[in-house]
Amino acid sequence: MPSLVDVIDDGGANAVLAWGVVGLIAFAAVESLLDGRLLWSCFAVVAAAVALLVPLGARDPSVIAAWEVLALLALPLVSRSLGVGTQAATYLAVATLALLIAVEIDSFSSAAMPPRFAVGFVVVTTMAVASLWTIAQFAADSLLGTAWLPGQTRLMWDLIVATVVGIGAGLLFEAYFRRSGETVDHETTDVNPDDRSRH
Repeated sequence: MPSLVDVIDDGGANAVLAWGVVGLIAFAAVESLLDGRLLWSCFAVVAAAVALLVPLGARDPSVIAAWEVLALLALPLVSRSLGVGTQAATYLAVATLALLIAVEIDSFSSAAMPPRFAVGFVVVTTMAVASLWTIAQFAADSLLGTAWLPGQTRLMWDLIVATVVGIGAGLLFEAYFRRSGETVDHETTDVNPDDRSRH
């Protein structure tokens, strides 16, 4: 049965790759700060902190989120820090961060969050962040005289892109949960006959 816990791995190879990805997120935070992109630097710091909550909560550096999930989070941040990011990649980072938060709530609290609920949480969170970002842009333009809002048509397309990316990320994560669950079930099936033969 697929579970959010499948996103957390304690394998040695995964730990090495995952810590390398966390290092890339830290690089993106510093690079964005040096380039004056404070918002992106803060986002990268939050992403790194959320990724580090797993090993801190487990008190074991080898227990960390799967490197593939962390890579989905790091890719948009690193590309943005290098000036080649896109709006769709930004929303993918938001969706992946929402997934990691859901995994940690499920793993380190008494709250139970089935994978399907987590997928819905990812979609809704991505759409909500896009909407809140739009409100923040409008408030800044109205109160501070900035010109962040790109126009009504572009704004609507941004919200559509956020929705599509959120749904796509949700479907991708659900497929990941199914694959992880099947792998765990297969390994369990392989182990059990040996265990029975020993007794």
